[in-house]
Amino acid sequence: MTDIAKPRLFAAADKAFALCGIVGVISDLSQPVAPVASYVLILSILGLLTVFAIGLFSHQQSQARLTAGFVCGLLAAVSAILILLQAQKSETGERGVLASYVEPIGALQAQILDLQADISEIDRTTRKIDATTTGIDARTRVIDETTRETKEAIGRVKQETSDDPRKELANMGISWGADPFRQMIKEGDIRAVDLFLQGGMKLSGARARAWVLPYYLVDDHFSPEVADLLLRHDAVEPDGLCIDAGKRFDVYFLDERLPHLDKRRDVLRKVCATPDVKKVVQAQIREEEARLGANARVNRNRPEEIEKCIREFKAGNPVNATMEAASRFSIFSVSTLRPPRDTVLAELNTWLLVGGSGDPNAAYNAAVAKGCADANRELDVDRAKLDRLKAVADFLKG
Repeated sequence: MTDIAKPRLFAAADKAFALCGIVGVISDLSQPVAPVASYVLILSILGLLTVFAIGLFSHQQSQARLTAGFVCGLLAAVSAILILLQAQKSETGERGVLASYVEPIGALQAQILDLQADISEIDRTTRKIDATTTGIDARTRVIDETTRETKEAIGRVKQETSDDPRKELANMGISWGADPFRQMIKEGDIRAVDLFLQGGMKLSGARARAWVLPYYLVDDHFSPEVADLLLRHDAVEPDGLCIDAGKRFDVYFLDERLPHLDKRRDVLRKVCATPDVKKVVQAQIREEEARLGANARVNRNRPEEIEKCIREFKAGNPVNATMEAASRFSIFSVSTLRPPRDTVLAELNTWLLVGGSGDPNAAYNAAVAKGCADANRELDVDRAKLDRLKAVADFLKG
């Protein structure tokens, strides 16, 4: 080798080592995607053969040809070494040599491949969205065409006139039935409601309470004009509306904040102020008055009944015998405490369990007093229900 060629060789070697190192690392990291090392080996061999062929026909030394020769040779050597190393283990064959033995490089490779997978997924999703958008556009055109044809058909139907309310509703695109009737009431469609009423539709039975109360009387769907139509056609029957199953008469107590409150009450009064409903309300008033009167009499006699109970219990249950029975008593042995006896035994049993300190006679007397008080409890005399019923009766009088 001449002195002129040595510097050229060293310069070519520097470039070749740098390039081959970079290509080798990239080829190894790309192993999970494709056998890049094999491709580089083939290309470098072809390049080396090309440089050799050119050298046969040119007798002059060339820095570029020398560099190309070194690069191709080193690339071939590096690629061959990588292929041999990758073939030794299944892991290196799948992930590459560097990623298999150097953990940080393996993590970097995984992040790069995940990013590539995400990009591929985004691309596939974008193509799907484009296809879906195209399909939607096509279906939209079909829907527009169908809508146009439907409007034309409805227009032809509406040209016919009839005195049949059901046919007129059909001309309006409204089917005959209970649910469409309710919907028209909610929407305040005067024309449609009037046609339903002309056809004999009514709100009766369970439907009266299920529709008129929640969908009409107590919410924002109330329309005074629709209310007048319903009353004019006598379309709301009181059964199921004016007297609920629990006989609480909640329907009569409308929220004071509702709009058109007077009109709502007018509808309710005209529907519910029937002789039958008034009779039921008056019967409920008499029944509640009788119950309250009986309870008041029992409460007035309660002190005497408690004293009588105490005397009778003590006469038949001496202190010692009762204490003995209480020591064996358990509240878990009975499902319900029946006063006065069970209450007395439970009280004394508790007293004994906590040590039985104090006078046994005093504990006995206190337990008997509680048991007899429980046996003669004070009865309810709350007049709220009666006042509520009387308010309903006054409302129905008008």
